[in-house]
Amino acid sequence: VRNTKDYQGNFNEAEKAKRTEIVQKTTSNRFQSKGAAKADTNAAEQNRQKEKDLIDQADLRQTQAQTLRKGSKIQPAQQQVESSQSPVPQVANDAENPQAAGGGYEKAALNAALADGSYMSSLTPIWIGNDIILVREVKDARGERTQGVWLDAEEIRKSLLDNIADLLPDARLQPVRQSLKVLLGEAKAPDADDPMVMAALPWRLMPGEMVAVQPVGWTPMRKTLAVAWVGALLAAMAAVVLLRGVVKLSERRASFVSSVTHELRTPLTTFNLYSDMLAEGMVRDKGKQKEYLLTLRRESERLTHLVENVLAYSRIERGSARARVESVKVGELLDRMCERLRTRADEAGMELHCHVDAALAERSMKVDTTAVEQIVFNLVDNASKYAASDQADTEGDNVIHLSALDRGKHIVLQVSDSGQGIAKSERKKLFKAFHKSAQEAAHSKPGVGLGLALCRRLARALGGDLKIVDSNKGACFELEIKSQRST
Repeated sequence: VRNTKDYQGNFNEAEKAKRTEIVQKTTSNRFQSKGAAKADTNAAEQNRQKEKDLIDQADLRQTQAQTLRKGSKIQPAQQQVESSQSPVPQVANDAENPQAAGGGYEKAALNAALADGSYMSSLTPIWIGNDIILVREVKDARGERTQGVWLDAEEIRKSLLDNIADLLPDARLQPVRQSLKVLLGEAKAPDADDPMVMAALPWRLMPGEMVAVQPVGWTPMRKTLAVAWVGALLAAMAAVVLLRGVVKLSERRASFVSSVTHELRTPLTTFNLYSDMLAEGMVRDKGKQKEYLLTLRRESERLTHLVENVLAYSRIERGSARARVESVKVGELLDRMCERLRTRADEAGMELHCHVDAALAERSMKVDTTAVEQIVFNLVDNASKYAASDQADTEGDNVIHLSALDRGKHIVLQVSDSGQGIAKSERKKLFKAFHKSAQEAAHSKPGVGLGLALCRRLARALGGDLKIVDSNKGACFELEIKSQRST
């Protein structure tokens, strides 16, 4: 439609009238600011001549623009397609440079013009109908003139709205039309402080209904950070647990050293005292001499038993313990142990009764007999120490029972007594190494709290286990040995 002859004529006349009005207002304001009231008749004549020259230049620019459009021979449909595809502004320049009417001054020429004291104002957007014209004043060696750039407002509006469609789908741009006084700088724009008014283009953003932003959720970066934090937390917890374990182990070892020192000092003191008395001939009674010698032998056996337990536990900790597995019948194994066990029970004033079924006694198995003997001896030794003192305070039988039981895949050796038993609160630390301190050892029966921990380690090395079970009276321990039938 814009390329029809009637539209071009009307458009040219309207443009000429508007530009004449703008130039008159601009020129009048400039000369008023410079003291136009004091100008003489010659100055007024010069002003009228300048106004006439500016009008002629505007007409000449319009004529050149029409000539260029006719010479290009572009069809109206093609112009519309190009206009919709690219919102490139069309530039109209002064009549002295026809090439500038299509694309503006070259950069070199513009820099040269500005270097000799010329003036160029900023581009001011003006609404003319539904189009935006960017206008500025230029003053250089060739005189004063006004330059304008026509923008395709519709294409620019569409492009801006498309860029924010994902955040503001209902947004629209409202034209901001300023009065002539605002354009000439005589008054402040009423919407200058409005944050919704664009800085470069005369539009006001009407956001409409805003889209709610969805939560981001677990992005890969967040997942990575979460895993890193969890790993760091687990590492800190592991370090704390390890540190506490090391501290507790150090405390138990310190208690162990203290209790071992106490246990070693007691027999050594007895050795020194009795040996001196016997050596100096202070004990002349034959019965007393024999009693002292028996005491020395018991203390020697006690010291040997303590050293054997400590060395055995040390070998297990280092992993250097060697098992000597042999094929043996259950009855033969008990007969081999019972003589030594009865001797230990007799020393404490107790009796040892061994029980085994005839069928089970003939059953053969492969086992480390040394480890089994050490475990059972420790259990009988504990019963002799603790149950014997309990029997002195209460009436009851002073018998320690050693029984062999058949439980399918396991053979169980059960050691029980008739003492006061062990409280459930004490059972948790019963199998922990070094759990008895020197003070506890001094106020209780001899021992360093290592025997049961050693027995459980040996039992598990045999493929079985050692545990305490409930009993009607006294304490009852069961040694489970994995049954490996000999061929």
